[in-house]
This record gives sequence, structure tokens and C-alpha cells, in this order.
Amino acid sequence: MLRSGVDDVIGTASIGEDITEQRRAETGIKRLNRVYAVLSGINALIVRVRDRDELFREACRIAVEAGGFRLSWIGIVDRGAMKIVPVASAGADSGFLEEVRPGCRCRTMRPRGAVHPRWQSGKSRRLS
Repeated sequence: MLRSGVDDVIGTASIGEDITEQRRAETGIKRLNRVYAVLSGINALIVRVRDRDELFREACRIAVEAGGFRLSWIGIVDRGAMKIVPVASAGADSGFLEEVRPGCRCRTMRPRGAVHPRWQSGKSRRLS
């Protein structure tokens, strides 16, 4: 508080600091730590597990538990049926995989549905 010569309150003084960038950096570091935990866990899994189905199941579990993702799933392309078939999942899917019905257009194997935007780039997609 600021006071006059006769001890009357005439104002206040304060010091503030914008911590927006610091918070943004902390959030980014937490995200990268989760990604590293997933990567590390799956790398250890690859060395240890020889069964493909177990590898896929455990990779999904690691993504959910260590990565903090609500849902993780792995699908393989069934060229005969011209669709992507979910083979493993973990997390709270609430029927997501049945709803999405990831598939491909006949003849071109171009994806449609929730997998479409990332299919060609080979990158994963996070759905909120």
C-alpha cells in the first residue's frame, strides 16, 4: 500500500510477471516426457516380445498407461477385404472402433474414415 505523509492510503503497488511462456514450456515438456515414456516402453517391448498379437496389445496398453492417451489402437490392412482391421486396442474406446469402421476405397486402397488424414503421411492421429 502506498501512504501519504499523514498515513492516508493513496494507492497500491504490485509487481507481476507473465508466466504464460513458462507454463507453455512446462506443458510441452510434460507431453514430450509422455511420448518418451511410450517410445521407451515400446522399444523394450520389441526386444522382449516375439508374438505379434501380444506386441500390439502391449503397445496399446503402454500408450494408454504411460502416454496418458484415452484410446490407442492398431489396425492392419486387409487387402482382400479392402479395409483396415483393428487388431489391438486399449483404453476407453466406448464403441469407437465399431463406429469408425476404418476402411479403404476399393481398387485404390485409399483410406476413408478417421484414419484418412494420416494414412498417406504415415503419422499417427490423435482424436479428441
